[in-house]
Amino acid sequence: MRFARNPDLISADMDGDLVMMSVEQGTYYGLTGIAPQIWIALEEPKTANELFDALFPQYDVKSETLRRDIDSFLEEMLKNRLLRAL
Repeated sequence: MRFARNPDLISADMDGDLVMMSVEQGTYYGLTGIAPQIWIALEEPKTANELFDALFPQYDVKSETLRRDIDSFLEEMLKNRLLRAL
């Protein structure tokens, strides 16, 4: 399964954190930690494995930790309709 950003979101960088607004829902969201990097990596639709391959070389973490973080991010973003599953 590939994941794509919801095109109705407006986002802005705030000193390394990412602030987003869903026009559709009228809700603000803030991304911190690794989440902004995952969001940036999703500029084009990707699978969870493609995200892992793109991000793993950038972080000094165990692979299991990064996979868990990516899976949690994707689950939360899908739940809040900030991402779409293709």
